[in-house]
Amino acid sequence: MTPLLTSIGGATVAEMQAQVERAIASGTEGFELRLDHLEPRVEPSAVAEVLARMRPGSWVVTLRSVEEGGRCAAPAEARLGFLLAATAGQAGCLDFEYRAWPAGLGGRAWAVAGAGHRWILSFHDFREQPADVPALARAVVAAGPEVVAKVAWAGHSLSDNIVAFEIMRELGERVIAVVMGEVGLASRVLAKKFGAAATYCALSAEAETAPGQVALDDMLHKYRWNAITPATHLFGVLGHPVRHSMSPALFNRMFERGGMDAVYLPLLVAGEESELVAFLEHCERRPWLDVGGFSVTLPHKQAARRFVGSRIEPLAARLGAVNTLAMRDGRFYGYNTDYAGALDALCHGLTCARTELRGLCVDVLGAGGGARAVVAGLTDCGCAVTVFNRTPDSAAALAAEFGCRSAPWDDRVRRTGHVVINCTSVGMTPDTEGSPLPAEALQDRPVVFDTVYHPVETRLLREAQQVGCLTIDGVEMFVRQAAAQYQIWFGGTADVAEMRQIVLRELRGNVVLIGYRGSGKTTVGRLLADRLEYAFVDTDALVVERAGKAIAAIFAEDGEVAFRRREADVIAEASRRSRVVLSAGGGAVLGEANVRRLRDCGTVFWLGADAETLWSRISRDAASAAGRPALTQRADLDEVRHVLGERETLYQGCAHHRVDVADRTPAEVVEVIEAILRRVGQPVERVSMIAAKWPGE
Repeated sequence: MTPLLTSIGGATVAEMQAQVERAIASGTEGFELRLDHLEPRVEPSAVAEVLARMRPGSWVVTLRSVEEGGRCAAPAEARLGFLLAATAGQAGCLDFEYRAWPAGLGGRAWAVAGAGHRWILSFHDFREQPADVPALARAVVAAGPEVVAKVAWAGHSLSDNIVAFEIMRELGERVIAVVMGEVGLASRVLAKKFGAAATYCALSAEAETAPGQVALDDMLHKYRWNAITPATHLFGVLGHPVRHSMSPALFNRMFERGGMDAVYLPLLVAGEESELVAFLEHCERRPWLDVGGFSVTLPHKQAARRFVGSRIEPLAARLGAVNTLAMRDGRFYGYNTDYAGALDALCHGLTCARTELRGLCVDVLGAGGGARAVVAGLTDCGCAVTVFNRTPDSAAALAAEFGCRSAPWDDRVRRTGHVVINCTSVGMTPDTEGSPLPAEALQDRPVVFDTVYHPVETRLLREAQQVGCLTIDGVEMFVRQAAAQYQIWFGGTADVAEMRQIVLRELRGNVVLIGYRGSGKTTVGRLLADRLEYAFVDTDALVVERAGKAIAAIFAEDGEVAFRRREADVIAEASRRSRVVLSAGGGAVLGEANVRRLRDCGTVFWLGADAETLWSRISRDAASAAGRPALTQRADLDEVRHVLGERETLYQGCAHHRVDVADRTPAEVVEVIEAILRRVGQPVERVSMIAAKWPGE
């Protein structure tokens, strides 16, 4: 069984121990302790104490040299001596550089290491793939009894993963093969499929100790590490960029719920068409990869169409673009689901069938690949389409190909259609303040459809809702094209509503609750976490746990400054997690850094109420009140009024939404929050009613 090792790189022994405890709580199977990250002058005995508290055989320790990508400049002899001293008498694995091993160190190491130790001899190349990596791996394995070879190199092509897969297939539990960098993600996640000795992950996205390490939480949850078997089928999205694609979270959750032995990965193809072709050819020649199919995104849809040749559905051939590849009898076949996704999203929003779209006037903004599929679908349904684009020639060419009109970009502000569809990237994260239409141009437009799905509620949609338009968001199109892919790959019908909820959960990030004490953050937070299937984090509880005393005692003995420092540390740590409902202390908003972190990590809800309601709740909870500090010299209700008055502006500035909790039960507050989280435009009359607004058009 291939263990998942979390790489730990704390600067102090205490920090290393804390990271180990976090990783255990998160579900890791073992550890790589990077001792080269420790501050100088740490004694081997201090490391030994950390190892003594760990499960025997669950750890690897290394003191990586600068030449091999580490931080230790000491000579090889000194580094080996430190490792042996720190691990003496304990059962685990030592990692040492293969390059240094033949230089007189090997014999001494075998003699001194003692019973119970295993060895990893590692080789790293941070520039390129070595000339003959399989031969190198075999040579390392031959260096000593039961040696595990680790070969890691900088990846420059997706096909580098194929080399790693073949090494792992050949040497199995005697090797660790890693392609470093984003392009090598598959070599890390699929190590278990091919029976490698181990694979490595980072404690969090910010804590990687080698290029391309995947966060522990992502390995376990997003990429289904515990469910991977030798028979796992490979799916993924091919494109550049792919790091922030929603597809892996969506499909892996669908695989989990369907009990499928499959995994879906983001597969970076940063090079030209030749890189894509090479990888696809590798997949066709290697049935043992168990490839089921791939999604294809920018900029490779046209290249994928050329690759499949005649093995293509008529619609994709007409569009000249393939966004879905399915493996059939050892060859890839091409499809396009963007077309269906756009039409199905529009029909869902209008509560109509495709046949009822005939005669609908539609303004399409943009003339790129996304617009191409939208225009093709609309014209096939008999819609009267006008294409607007900043580059007039592109708009004219697209319109001519599909038999519709084009118009100058500046004319988009004049309403000509019943529906306007944004197919540009304007308003997409991170530039969320942009909009392809000024607010005043949204008046009297019945339907506004934005194909951007991150954020869900773009500025265009928000302003359209404010003037009463029906809005259709990009998530609807995204999940419907994904549902069509699912059907191509598996033949069944996907639950679109469920898929939408999965994507919305991923897009919104964490859920953060702020507010004065007595607002119910803890009770609401626990209920909401259960409903969303998230973890629950209470920052006050974490501060108390780590300090070993109540908040009132921290204030009294250490002072408020010390408490705020502890609180800031906990918030910084908690905000790096994913899939959590986070309840922040009442005074968390006093720190600017806290506010920034809370807003950046998810959707912030202020649970608000008047002072009288809050004091009534606080006074009924004697145990909680006893553990809280007095913040002023005022009487109890007066203190609540005074402090709440000081903080209300801060709560408002931190929150994305305010929920009044005064007359609601915790369960009712949860319902309100869930409604906000899934909020989209509401369907209106059928398309025939919309068309009737302008007689004669």
